[in-house]
Amino acid sequence: MRAPSSPLLHVAGSILSLGFLGCADATRPASLSLVVSPDSVVVSLRDSVRVASRLLTASGESLPTRPTAWIVFDTSVATATPTGVVRGLKVGGTSLAVASEGVVTTVPVAVVTGFQTVVAGGGNAVALAEDSVAYTWGDTATAVPGEDRFASVSSGGSLSCALTAAGAVHCWGAFVPLGNGQDRSDAPVRVAPTALVRSLSVGMGFACAVTVDGVVWCWGMSYQGVTGPDGAYSTPYPVRIPFSEGVVLREVSAGGSHVCALSTTGTAWCWGYARYGQLGVDPGTLAGCQQRCSLTPVAVTGGLSFASITAGTTHTCGITTSGSAYCWGDNFEGELGDTLTSPCSYYGTPCSWAPVPVRAETPLVSLTAGSFYTCGLTAAHTAFCWGSNAGGVFGNGTVDWSSVPVPAALGVTWESLSAGSGRTCGRSTDGIVYCWGGGSLGCGPRRGSRVPERVWFQR
Repeated sequence: MRAPSSPLLHVAGSILSLGFLGCADATRPASLSLVVSPDSVVVSLRDSVRVASRLLTASGESLPTRPTAWIVFDTSVATATPTGVVRGLKVGGTSLAVASEGVVTTVPVAVVTGFQTVVAGGGNAVALAEDSVAYTWGDTATAVPGEDRFASVSSGGSLSCALTAAGAVHCWGAFVPLGNGQDRSDAPVRVAPTALVRSLSVGMGFACAVTVDGVVWCWGMSYQGVTGPDGAYSTPYPVRIPFSEGVVLREVSAGGSHVCALSTTGTAWCWGYARYGQLGVDPGTLAGCQQRCSLTPVAVTGGLSFASITAGTTHTCGITTSGSAYCWGDNFEGELGDTLTSPCSYYGTPCSWAPVPVRAETPLVSLTAGSFYTCGLTAAHTAFCWGSNAGGVFGNGTVDWSSVPVPAALGVTWESLSAGSGRTCGRSTDGIVYCWGGGSLGCGPRRGSRVPERVWFQR
C-alpha cells in the first residue's frame, strides 16, 4: 500500500523540482541565511499580502536578487505566487516555505476573517481582528501578548485598553497608570474592578469607561481634572466622575486633555481643559484652573441631542439624532469644519464654545476627531477630512489644510475611520486595515505616507 504523502515532503519535492535544492553552486558564498519579512504572515480571507525575502551572507551583506521559490504547505488555506504574494482562501493556519540558493526558511501563515476595527491613537495604533485578538504596531503589527480576547479597543499616548465581551477592562502601556496600581505592562492587565463596562475610550495617557449602570469612571494621567474633581496629577485606580443627580451615561470619548460623554437622553456633557471652548461652554464662566478647566461635567451649550460624540486634542464633534454634524472648540487649523476666525476667549485663538454646523456638502454619518483635524464618512462609505493636514493625515496625496471638508483617503471604500495624533487609520468595507500620515504606519520601516498604506500583520 502506498504511504500517504506529508505536506513537508510535498514542499521539499516542489523545491527540488524547481532546482533550489541539491548540488550547491560553487560560486556562491559557503554560508547564507534567508530572511523573510514578515516572519509570521496574517492575511485576511479572500485578500492578499506581499511577503519579501533577502539572502544574506555570514557578514550580513545582502546579495542581489536570486531566483526564489514560494511554496504553501496547505494550498486549501492559502496560495503563493512566484513573486511572494500570499492569498487567503479559507480561515485557518499553514506554513510558507521560501527557498533560494539552497537555503530554505519556513514561516507560519494565518488566514483570518478580517478586522473589526482600528484606532489610530497617539503613540500606538491598535486593531481588533475578527477572531477578537488585539494587534498593535510600529513597523509591523503584532498580536498583543497574552490569551485575552476582546470586543473593542482604544489607544492614546502610551496607554492602550481593551474591553472584553463580558464587560471587563484590560490595559497595557508604559509610564502611565494602568488602572490597577501598576504603571507599566507589555501585556494587558485587568483594571481594578468596577461594574461591568459598556463604553471605553482612551485619551492622551488616561482612560474613561461607562459602566452598565450609566456611571463614568476614569484613571491615568490627570490633565486639568480629566480623571476626577480632586485634580490629582496621577490617578492609579478608577475614580467615579460626579454627574448631576438622575443623569445616566451611555457613551464616553476621551480627548487630549478633556472628556465628553453622552447621556441616555442625548445630552453631551464635558469636563477637563476648557481653554479653547472644547467643553462646549464659555471658559469665562468656569471657576476651575483659573478659567481654564472644569473639574466636574458641564452640559454642552445649545441643547442639541447627540447620537454620537468624539473628542480630539482641543476640539469636540458630534452627530445629532437628526443626522447633522457639529463641532466646537479650537479652530486655529480649521478643525471645526467652518471658516470662523473670531476668538471665543481672551486667549485670542479662533474658536467656538458653541457647537457650529460642519460645512459638509454631503451629509456625514460618522465623525472622528484627532490632533487639530477631523474626518467623517458619508453613507456611501467615502471619506472627508478638514483642519490640519500635516504629514498627509487626510490621505489625499497632499499636505494642504482646509477649513471645510474635502475628499480624503481616496481609492478605498471605508467602513470606519480613526483620526489620531499625526496619523489616521481606517478599516475598509472588506476588512482590510490601512494607515497614513506621519510616523510608523505598520507597513514596514518606511515612515510616513500621504496616501493609505496597508498595515502588515503578524501573529
